[in-house]
Amino acid sequence: MFQLLRARTSREAALRACRSFSSVGDKKKAIIVGGCGSLGEAVTQRFSDQGWSCLSIDYKESEVPSTSSIVLSSSSSTSMLWSAEVEKVREECVTKGYKGVEAVIHAGGSFAGGDVNQTDFPASLEHLWYSNVQSAALSAHLAGNFLKDGGFVALTG
Repeated sequence: MFQLLRARTSREAALRACRSFSSVGDKKKAIIVGGCGSLGEAVTQRFSDQGWSCLSIDYKESEVPSTSSIVLSSSSSTSMLWSAEVEKVREECVTKGYKGVEAVIHAGGSFAGGDVNQTDFPASLEHLWYSNVQSAALSAHLAGNFLKDGGFVALTG
């Protein structure tokens, strides 16, 4: 159904792979989950510079010019709220014209290091869960629903 690329040098690998796509008529489209972090912003900017139409999904609006955004709720990490958030994202992808995209890039994630003996360790695990696991699952879900045949998926990290 789609190609899966997983590489440690994911930013460059993703950019190289996406240069090979061609689209007749309309601009090529990419959904970038985590498009506002340092990796995500760089990927979004590069795709935009290459003439792609980009949709950033993150906890804030993208600052990359000419990029559409879907802003996630910071309180949606619990499973009941997460289901509603995923439904909202799917609906907004369709509304913004991102059904049938050439690429879905997962650039989200973070590291909340620390000592397992610290009292706030469970909170850091929750942060790791929603910023890494849930965002990767969202990327895979969007790829399964909106990626064109032969499209490209990159799960970084």
